[in-house]
Amino acid sequence: MEYTLRDTICTGIVDEAIEKAMDMKRPLYLPIIATKPCFIKMASLIHAMTAGDIPFLLANSNQHYDPLLTAQIGEFGYKEQIGVNLYSNGGDFNERITTMCQSVTAFLSLFSRYAERPDIIPIVSGDTFSAGILPQLFYFSTGVRSAHIEAGLRSYGPSNKELWLEADLLRQAEWEWGPYVNDPFPEGMDSRLASLSSELLLAPVARNRNNLLREGYDPEKIVITGSLSSDAVQLMRKYAATADLLDRYPFIGKGKWVRVDLHRRENLVPDRLIAVLKGIARLSRAGLKILLVKSNAMMAAIRHFRLEDLLRRAEDTGVVICELWPSYLDVISFMLSEHCLGLYTDSGGLQEEAHILGVPCLTLRFSTDRPETILDTPGNLLLPPISDEFIYKNLLRTFGRTILGERKSPLNIYGSNVAGRIVEKLKDYCPKANAGKRVFSY
Repeated sequence: MEYTLRDTICTGIVDEAIEKAMDMKRPLYLPIIATKPCFIKMASLIHAMTAGDIPFLLANSNQHYDPLLTAQIGEFGYKEQIGVNLYSNGGDFNERITTMCQSVTAFLSLFSRYAERPDIIPIVSGDTFSAGILPQLFYFSTGVRSAHIEAGLRSYGPSNKELWLEADLLRQAEWEWGPYVNDPFPEGMDSRLASLSSELLLAPVARNRNNLLREGYDPEKIVITGSLSSDAVQLMRKYAATADLLDRYPFIGKGKWVRVDLHRRENLVPDRLIAVLKGIARLSRAGLKILLVKSNAMMAAIRHFRLEDLLRRAEDTGVVICELWPSYLDVISFMLSEHCLGLYTDSGGLQEEAHILGVPCLTLRFSTDRPETILDTPGNLLLPPISDEFIYKNLLRTFGRTILGERKSPLNIYGSNVAGRIVEKLKDYCPKANAGKRVFSY
């Protein structure tokens, strides 16, 4: 596929951004939004960069393009600021790589036509495909490294897996924990790739910084900022309204619910899917209200492994199966409402949000890239999909007796005004290794 000027950029926005950076004699930041979590977490940074008069050009990699997954761009009010559309579409990984390379090449070729132009510093977030690939493409093409938000996310979990069946689940923070290098895949790989091609590493908490130090990164390039999830949650909680939520999802008003969702590749295999579907069906028969949210990835796996009958049997027991909620405000409104008993999720972002709001959380994984929510503060526990009996027994024990609710932390370890702290760093930041020169022509 070939990209034209119209496909790639909004000329007026680009012209204005370049002129501003040149007038200020500053680099031009290129914050890149890619997936639903990015659309949420990067919102406060985009607004803070605008308010802080930072030269930037907002780019969308279009990694997520389904309307259900992109609603947050409009919900957080920055859709009209997007000046660059990069593309990462394709039927498989190789096609996505090819498409993204073509898109970046087309953009940089166009950018090179400006007689005077600043250095471009991409800002990527998290552990997405776009975060892993785009910093490499820009560095090889321009010689300038990126800034990586959420740098240092690494997965940890109990080292002895036999303890899951032998020891008390509630005491797992006391067990010996170790790194899970391959979990989650490919997110764990993308997080590492993003930092390798970045000069400025913005770590949410001290554990993330320590991960980077162990891997040999320069401590002067690592800044602990907190998590942008905290900004997003604090913004949306001002507008949370249970009445509006119940208008859209009236069934929620009939009790207190455990919201279940899964999308990680390692969980989308038959034995784990069967354990989850049978486990939540047993819980529903036991009287616990279960809301299962249909992620695109989960439904694709259910169809692929022909587990539709098992999903229907879960629904027959009373499990409410709901389409993915397009509104982030609805998710926050639910968690703040009296109708939320807790979460059972394999989402990293939801672990953060549950902690910030003091909502009990069980993590549907053998490890977590947010170990601080278990080891440094109460309120979250790992509950891996070992079997339907294991899920049934332990989820009923915790949520059925509100044990997790009694363990919630009063402190938000992810900070506040995180975007403001990042902007203060960006105001005087200049890449050290390649400042003033380009290793590669473009």
